[in-house]
Amino acid sequence: MMTSAALAVFGGTFDPVHFGHIASAVAVSEALGDVRVVMVPCQLPPHRSEPGASPADRVRMLELALAETSNVEVDARELDREGPSYTYDTLRSLRTEIGPQCPLVFVIGSDAYKTLPEWYRWREMLDLCHLLVLERPGDRATPGVELVELEAGRASSKLQSLLERPAGGIVHAALVQVDVSATEVRRALGATGQETEKLDRALEQVPAPVLDYIKQQNLYSAA
Repeated sequence: MMTSAALAVFGGTFDPVHFGHIASAVAVSEALGDVRVVMVPCQLPPHRSEPGASPADRVRMLELALAETSNVEVDARELDREGPSYTYDTLRSLRTEIGPQCPLVFVIGSDAYKTLPEWYRWREMLDLCHLLVLERPGDRATPGVELVELEAGRASSKLQSLLERPAGGIVHAALVQVDVSATEVRRALGATGQETEKLDRALEQVPAPVLDYIKQQNLYSAA
């Protein structure tokens, strides 16, 4: 059973996990006062292609990447469910565990946030959690009308407001982030012959233990 302290949730495929993911999770924990962050790898993402690495490999890579990181851990509950990995179901499961009064914060990138109206039971998510929208580097597009309406009466500029009640708030924040793409990492790992400088930089964004594991397991060789 989880404690009553605030909990932040960071979802994704983590295919593979890289320093951008870790930096964002750590920044969220610190900005909210050293709250615990769980990184939740999804089984079958509803809005994108199936991950290249298996669930077991992605969990192991997360465990290796977070071995020396405090307040951030892996939560594999979505890998134990069949069917699409709906965020609403995960939040409902977490809310049941932590109780009705614990602040629950779902962390989402600004690029994914703009697609929120396409998500399963997306309006009901705010009954379960707050939304912390991380502004992505170079992402300047304006949210659509549905999100503007969703934010009415909910949006705040203060991060600490997310800890004052269990759910229902929306905060946009520009925390420390590393501009790196998992797609570029997979391309770099699957490249043959002379690698370009861009691909070399992508590989530098993967923690050494994770990169060693990828090579040992021969992951992404055909990416």
